[in-house]
Amino acid sequence: METLVRKSLKTLIFIIIFFYVASQISTPLPMPAEHSRILASIGDWLGVSDLDFLYVSLLFTADLVVTILAYQGVIRLLAWGARKVHLGGDEVG
Repeated sequence: METLVRKSLKTLIFIIIFFYVASQISTPLPMPAEHSRILASIGDWLGVSDLDFLYVSLLFTADLVVTILAYQGVIRLLAWGARKVHLGGDEVG
């Protein structure tokens, strides 16, 4: 049961971080002309005709990469804090 709770908590942390990151990484609407030109040139280079799909795919990929990095940092920080509490701080006996 403890394992299920831990895994559920980690999943919840990942989802919360993902939604936070997704809300922070955005392009102002309407998209500036320079960004549109860059997106169109990337679409031409990749051979993609649907620029909206390309934009959403790139944004989702960026959100996912940032979320994974932030999640790893949070989990490591929590593990470090748990070790610190478990060992009783920096006191060397």
